[in-house]
Amino acid sequence: MSTANRRMKAFKNAAKNDIRALRSARHNQIVELRKDRRKQDLMKRRNIMREDETDNDIENEMNNTIGEGKDLSTDVLPQLAQILFHGTDGDKVLEATKKCRQLVAKDKYAKDTVKYLVENGVVPRIVEFLAIDHGDIQYEAAWTLTNVASGDSEDTMTVVAAGAVQPLIELLSNETEKIREQAVWCLGNIAGDGPELRDLTIGAGILQPLLYIVNNSSTTLSMMKNATWVLSNLCRGKRPEPNFELVSEIIPTFVDLVQHEDNEIAADAAWGLSYLSDGEEYKVQTVIDTGVVEHLKHLLARGVSRVVTPAIRCIGNICTGSAEQTQVPVDVGCLPLLSHQLQVGKENVRKEACWAISNITAGTTEQVTAVIESNAVPALIHNLAHGEYRTRKEACWALSNLTNHGTQEDIRYLIQQGCIAPFVGMLKVQDTKIIEISLDALKNVLVASEMGDGSNPACDWIDEAGGVDIIEALQEHEDEKVYNVALSIIEEFFCDEEEDNVFEPEQSGNTFHFGLSEEQHQHPSQAMNDDLFDI
Repeated sequence: MSTANRRMKAFKNAAKNDIRALRSARHNQIVELRKDRRKQDLMKRRNIMREDETDNDIENEMNNTIGEGKDLSTDVLPQLAQILFHGTDGDKVLEATKKCRQLVAKDKYAKDTVKYLVENGVVPRIVEFLAIDHGDIQYEAAWTLTNVASGDSEDTMTVVAAGAVQPLIELLSNETEKIREQAVWCLGNIAGDGPELRDLTIGAGILQPLLYIVNNSSTTLSMMKNATWVLSNLCRGKRPEPNFELVSEIIPTFVDLVQHEDNEIAADAAWGLSYLSDGEEYKVQTVIDTGVVEHLKHLLARGVSRVVTPAIRCIGNICTGSAEQTQVPVDVGCLPLLSHQLQVGKENVRKEACWAISNITAGTTEQVTAVIESNAVPALIHNLAHGEYRTRKEACWALSNLTNHGTQEDIRYLIQQGCIAPFVGMLKVQDTKIIEISLDALKNVLVASEMGDGSNPACDWIDEAGGVDIIEALQEHEDEKVYNVALSIIEEFFCDEEEDNVFEPEQSGNTFHFGLSEEQHQHPSQAMNDDLFDI
C-alpha cells in the first residue's frame, strides 16, 4: 500500500477517506444540486411567430379566411376546427392550419388555443396532416404540434397518443429543410417531457436520421442548433437513465459539436456529454477515451457562462471517477481555468467550479497539491466566506476534502490563507452534513497546528472566531456524528488548557504564521490578491 493510501486509511473515519466511498457519498449529496436543472430552457421550447409575420398581417389573413369583423382570438377556433375536419379545399385547409399555428405561437392566445385543440379532439386531425402529400400543410401541422407539445405533460401525451412520433421521424428525411427542422423541434419537445417519452422516441428510431442531419455539411445553423438540443434531450434523465449502449452513439458527434464556434451548439453538446458522463466509471471512461477533455478545457477558456457551466459539469463528473480518471482533467490543465472561474465567474459558475474542485480534492495527495498549485485555495476560502449558501456549501466540501487528503503542510497553508473563521461560520448552518464536515475540517486543522512544545495556535484562532462556544453547544446536537466530533474536539483540544503555555502566533493581515521565516512558511502557490475577488 502506498504512503498516500496508508495515510488516508489512518484517519479516524476510514470510510470517509477511502476515495471511492467518499466520492460515492458526494454523488448522493449533489443529487439535489442537479434537480430541475435548466428545465425551461433545455427540456421544451416553443416556436414563436415568424419574423415576417405581424399582428396586422395575421388579422387581415384571418378576416379573409373567416370573414370580416372577427378578432384574432380563440372565438374563431370552432370555425377553424370545422374546416380542418370537413374542408375539401386544400388552400382553405392550409389557411386554417396556419391560423391554428399562429394562435398557439402567440403568448396572448397560446394557452387557450392549446386547451381547445386538446379537449376538442383537433390534435389527432392535425397529426394526420403530417402524412399528407402537401408540404406547406405538413409544415404548419408540425409547427402547431411543436407548440402543443411544449405545454405540460398532458398536452405532450395528447400529441404522442395521437400517433405523432413515427410520422415526425419520417419527416426527418423530408427533402424540405423547414419541414425537417420543424419535425426535429417537435420531437425535441416530446423527448424532453421525461424519461418515458425520451425512451419512446429513441425506440422509434430517432437517432440515426438525427445524427445524419447533424453530421451533414449542408445543414443550416438553425437546424444544427435544434438538432443538437434534441440530441442533448435524448441523453438527459436519471430515473431511469437512457440506454447507454444506444445513446453512446451520440458521443463522437458531441465531441465534434463542443468545438463549434456557436456557443449555443457547443453548450448543448457539453450538456449532453455531462449527462453521459454522470454515472459509473465505464461511462466516464467512454467519454474520456474520445479525447474530449482537451476541448472542454477550451470551453472553459471561452469565458461565457453558457458554455462554461456545462463544461465544468462534465469535468466534475469525470473527476467523480477513479483516481486515474480524475487525473485526466488535471493533466490536461483544467485546474488553472477552474481556479480562474472561482474568481471571475457568476455565482452559479463559481458554485459549479467549487463542486468540480471538491471532487479533485477528494482524490490523491498529489491531486490536492495540484489544486493548491493552481492557486485555487484563496478563491475557495473567499467563496466559503462570502458566497451565497449553495456556493459556500460546495466550497466547504472542497476545502474539507483538502484537509482529509492533503499533507500537514497543505493544511497549514490552508490555515495561513484564513480558512478557520469561514469554517467556524459553517457550523451555524442548518445542514447537518455541512456541520459535520466543517467540524472534521477544524479537527484536522487543530491536529496540523500542534506545536512541538505542546501549544496549539489554532485553538486561539478558533476561539477568536467564536468557534469554541459553538462547538460546545454542538455537543447537544441531535445528530450522533456531530455530537461525537464536537465532543472529541473539546476533550482533545480545549480542556485543561494552561494559559501560560499558549503559543502566541504572529498575525499579518488575514494570514497567520507559525513562527517560521517567510521562506519556511511560504507554500509553492502564492495567496490570491484581494483585488482579484472583485467579481
